[in-house]
Amino acid sequence: MKLNKIIGSLFIVLLVTFACKNTENNKNENNKNLPTSIKKKVLTQSEKDQINSVMTKAMVTPEAKTFVRFIVTDGLTSMLSKEKGPFTLLIPSLDAFNNLKEEIKNDLKNPKKKSSLDSLLKSHIVKSDINTIVLTKKINEGNGMYQTINLLGNTLTFTKVNDDLLVTDDKGIKAKLTKTDIKGDNGVLHILDGVLGIKNE
Repeated sequence: MKLNKIIGSLFIVLLVTFACKNTENNKNENNKNLPTSIKKKVLTQSEKDQINSVMTKAMVTPEAKTFVRFIVTDGLTSMLSKEKGPFTLLIPSLDAFNNLKEEIKNDLKNPKKKSSLDSLLKSHIVKSDINTIVLTKKINEGNGMYQTINLLGNTLTFTKVNDDLLVTDDKGIKAKLTKTDIKGDNGVLHILDGVLGIKNE
């Protein structure tokens, strides 16, 4: 329900922005006779930032649907939509979540185990802007690997095998970046083919 409200709010803001752009060229003609209540709304900088945030980009990326739902449940929406970051989101795809064992999926949905969900999400978020150009450069400079820290304070190791970029967490769980460089004003997101932080055994 929360997700629907957030998506609805963002849709309205996006609609207002689109309408504003369309009327800009004809404002002298069209705005003269408009009632005051219909005149163009000027977006604040904060509203513009939220529209272009990495959170909004995740919300409109189909593969990120489950991850976004979990972010809303966990209360990380405000951080990812309002804070400057930058953030890199390594988002497991729908298939990656669907391939988890039922017991694990049930635990992630269980309100009594919210701390487990929080840990899972934060293990996929890095507080820096890591696009694939930067990533490839750092891997080449680092003798085949690049390490960074996620929001939990754990190490993520990036490597490249042929044309594939891979990320491995501190538990040895590995995932491939399958869709990359979806850019927001306060960061970037990549889709993974696996879920970090959980041994699916």
